[in-house]
Amino acid sequence: MDISKKGAIKKVLGKRIVRNFQTSWLDDKAFKGWLASYHENNAMCTVCNKLIRCCKSDLLRHSQSVKHITNINANAKNCNVESKNDQISHANARCYQFSEIAF
Repeated sequence: MDISKKGAIKKVLGKRIVRNFQTSWLDDKAFKGWLASYHENNAMCTVCNKLIRCCKSDLLRHSQSVKHITNINANAKNCNVESKNDQISHANARCYQFSEIAF
């Protein structure tokens, strides 16, 4: 097998193959919203703040870990709370503007 033809493979260190980050992973449904590139041969989970080796099986394993799922759910709850607080703030601002005009 000629490893120079593979786009994802960078070089062989001992028996371990070092892979480059693939930008196509950012569009993958399983990684969307939390995966980021970190240098050329590492990926980063922005939810867990964890470096992950650039291997699709490692990324999938991380996405199914208990810690990652817990962090994703906590992040989703925080986003919902923030959006509700924003809606309340906007409503209060509109009421204040209306009261200034009306009175």
